[in-house]
Amino acid sequence: MPPRKNTVRPNFDFATMQRRRKLKSEKSRDKEADRILRLVLKRTGGIRIDGENRTFSLKFSGLQLESLPIEIFEDEFLYEKCERFLVGLDLSANNLKFLDKELGDFGQLKTLDCSKNRLRLLPSTICKLSALTELNVTYNVLILLPRNIHECSQLTMIRAAHNKIRALPPQIGFIPSLLMIDVGHNRIKSIPKSVYYIKKVLNVSSNQLGCLPEPDTKRPRRIRCIEASHNHIDHISLKISSLQMLQSLNLSNNHLVSLPETIGNLQQLIGLDLCENRLEHLPESVGSLDKLRLLDLRKNKLQTLPESMSKLEDLVTLDCAENLIDSLPENVKALKALQSVDFSKNQIRHITDISGMPDLVTMDLSHNCLSHIDNIDEMPVLANLNLSDNQLEELPETLGNLCSLEKIQAANNQLQNLPQSVGRLRSVREIDVTNNQISSFTTSLRKLGKLKSLQAGNNGLTSLPQPFCFLRSLHEVDISNNELTSLTSFGPFPRGIKRLRANGNLFKEGIPGKLFSELKLLTVLDLSSSKITSLPDSVGRLRLLRELNLENNRISHLPETSSNLYSLMRLNISKNDMQKLPSNVLKWRHLAELLASNNRLKQLPEDFSQLPELLKLDVSHNAIEEVEPGIFVMSRLQVLLLNNNRISKLEKNSTEAQSSLREVDLSENCLEEIQTELDNLSKIHYFNASNNNLLEIPHDIHKLKWASYLNFAGNKVQKLPKKMDRMKALKELDLSHNQIEQLPQNMKRCKNLAKINITGNTVTNFPQGFFKMRKLKEILAEENPLAEPIPEKFRPAHLTPVTEEGALYMGEVGLQASVTDVMKVDAEVQTISKSQLKRSTSKKPAARETAEPRKVIKEEPANNESTVAKKRQGRATEKASRAALKPKDATRDAVVVPSAGDKLLLSVRSGNNPPEEGGINSTDNPEYNPQGSKKAVPSKTKDLPKCVTMKTGKSDKRKQSGKKVRFSLTRTQSTLSSPLISATG
Repeated sequence: MPPRKNTVRPNFDFATMQRRRKLKSEKSRDKEADRILRLVLKRTGGIRIDGENRTFSLKFSGLQLESLPIEIFEDEFLYEKCERFLVGLDLSANNLKFLDKELGDFGQLKTLDCSKNRLRLLPSTICKLSALTELNVTYNVLILLPRNIHECSQLTMIRAAHNKIRALPPQIGFIPSLLMIDVGHNRIKSIPKSVYYIKKVLNVSSNQLGCLPEPDTKRPRRIRCIEASHNHIDHISLKISSLQMLQSLNLSNNHLVSLPETIGNLQQLIGLDLCENRLEHLPESVGSLDKLRLLDLRKNKLQTLPESMSKLEDLVTLDCAENLIDSLPENVKALKALQSVDFSKNQIRHITDISGMPDLVTMDLSHNCLSHIDNIDEMPVLANLNLSDNQLEELPETLGNLCSLEKIQAANNQLQNLPQSVGRLRSVREIDVTNNQISSFTTSLRKLGKLKSLQAGNNGLTSLPQPFCFLRSLHEVDISNNELTSLTSFGPFPRGIKRLRANGNLFKEGIPGKLFSELKLLTVLDLSSSKITSLPDSVGRLRLLRELNLENNRISHLPETSSNLYSLMRLNISKNDMQKLPSNVLKWRHLAELLASNNRLKQLPEDFSQLPELLKLDVSHNAIEEVEPGIFVMSRLQVLLLNNNRISKLEKNSTEAQSSLREVDLSENCLEEIQTELDNLSKIHYFNASNNNLLEIPHDIHKLKWASYLNFAGNKVQKLPKKMDRMKALKELDLSHNQIEQLPQNMKRCKNLAKINITGNTVTNFPQGFFKMRKLKEILAEENPLAEPIPEKFRPAHLTPVTEEGALYMGEVGLQASVTDVMKVDAEVQTISKSQLKRSTSKKPAARETAEPRKVIKEEPANNESTVAKKRQGRATEKASRAALKPKDATRDAVVVPSAGDKLLLSVRSGNNPPEEGGINSTDNPEYNPQGSKKAVPSKTKDLPKCVTMKTGKSDKRKQSGKKVRFSLTRTQSTLSSPLISATG
């Protein structure tokens, strides 16, 4: 019987229940279990995988389960079958937050995969799975592993990476069959000593370890590999030498300053990774690592290498890049088995001899200070040589002895020529001498029959090797930014060239027609900035051409044969004198990008909107006056740049096709209205219509529901559309230099708005609650007659918040407010928030106007020389003002009149608590009525001056319950004084 009682009674009829009670034989019980399991798998979508001897596995991967099916633990027949024959359970990629403790009763379970769930703890009963061999709980939120997990004596692999584990069980390494434990990407700060008894791999990378534990010398250590990268390890114990079986040690990305001498006792070590530490030197004992094959010392502070390194006869890879080494160590030449060496990004200045390394395949000496290399020889299998970013003026003649060299990189040097012996490098496939001072190539270069790529841009080339056509395997040529005047004076080009970059030259003779007749395999052609005036008709023969760059030339038109470029995908003709495009551009069926800005185009070809694959169109800075409406609904067009033209009107599109546009720029045109249906442009993210003659923003602008940037600056807009608040994705809005007088009240519903610019308008007030928008960060409102200042946190950094005389910066106008202006009721009406009225019964204070105008006493700020006299005068003025403005009858409502020098604090006191001493409700005030007489409380406030009136909606209830509520208003000290009207009730 299952240990768990039924929580949900199976929906069995009476006959089925009677039949189940009669099942006694093992075969019948097993058959009933299979029937229940089929129902469970059908309901959940799981899969059953049968094995040998009636065993089976269950797979519930990626089903978003929140718990295991209850039938597994509650149905007696299914529970019994799982207990005896279930060997595999896959629960990965679900939403499990816990595992059932009864899972530990399935004693035959061998593999348990609970990865990519939300498990926080594993049940302690999991340690009863005596047959479990593999446990996978990666990508969960586990904070620890079961303390007695070592009782799973058959475990071979524990995968618990990408969790929140802080410590490992002390005896986790004593599992006799454990081969690997992976707890990388956790929060472990220390690990137990028992981990050294794992047979093969320990991965504790990307944790918070400060050091590795000292190995226990009493028992034999079997561990083969330790991965401890990306921690905070700053030292290594001297007892690390006791790990005699260790073969791989990764301590990269730590804080190591030095290594112990005992590290040389790791006689079985094959790989040692110490990159990205703070090592300043290596111990001499490193030379005792006889079997070491890989040594990674990148990104340290090494200045030299120990002399004993010459004893590393099996070393294959040595990486010392990004250190402080100033000379190539002589002992490196003694490493006969070395195949790859990297000394890039050091401070090496001179190398006398590089030879005697028979197995070396790759050498990287780039980003150093090399000015001279005397000899490079006796490296018969060297294939890659990188000497880029140095100060070399020449390469040694012995370079030609490297018969297996395939790739030469010598860019960013001061080379004036290549050695004559380079012609003997018959295996070379790539030469990169970009950004040097080479004026011409040696004639021996034509012997390089296997050369595929020649990079010679940014030199002073006046000619190419002759005859150039001998380089028959050449596929890519870069001769950009040189001093070439012709492309045919040195003979025909190799016919196999696919990518030719010749931009930045001075082709005064133009482009000969026979050039394109020969290069029929061209896919990329760059002739930009070459002062070309025209293209030959033979350009139409480049049927495989995909990219053509003619930017910054003097071309007035393209030949009609250019429409035969059927494979063209990118065309750049910007900054030319183009007046029109070829009429039959529809043949460019694969064109994805057309850049034609800064020309003299007046119109686009007819049916231009029929290009099926066009993604980007840039015809800005032209003279276009009219645009075909269908261009806005092209099937795949995403970027449309029409700015700086002469477009005056956008007509409606007759079709209802949905546009794919993401970015539209219509700025700097003559638009007076936008009639395009915005329903079809709902995918736009960026819309710019600034500096036009628009009188209004389209009323359906809210249909751009994905727009995050809108710019209507420099127009004649007077008001915003009413439904603009529906633009929930809007982040930046530019309305500067228009004629807007007021922002709509519903603007505060644009929840993602982060920046708004209303500079140069006539806005006086912001909508109520506008400054409470959560994501609003910046407000630009210069040249507006704002009546209230913009909060400090919304002002841009370049604006000064305080004027010279110390007055508050009022909005973006910068006017100094006088006392009289500040005291005007229309300019400043303070509302009291709910946080200040915690015990008040009023939710929304109401403003009442008065019939009689309020008298205001004008007073200048206090002078430092006569502070005492001014204070006395202020007190007398305040007393007179109170007497003059005091109403005939007291009121039950609490009234606050704002002023420039007073900060009003509202305090609510209930019951019979005594009022504050000297407060408005104190006994010193003649208007204070301690009994709360009803005669002193008028029913209306018509005779009161214009002010903020707070009315309590729950006052009647409080009155009925017998509780008295007193409102008191206190004033803080200030150099300015103003009338204060108060009433108590």
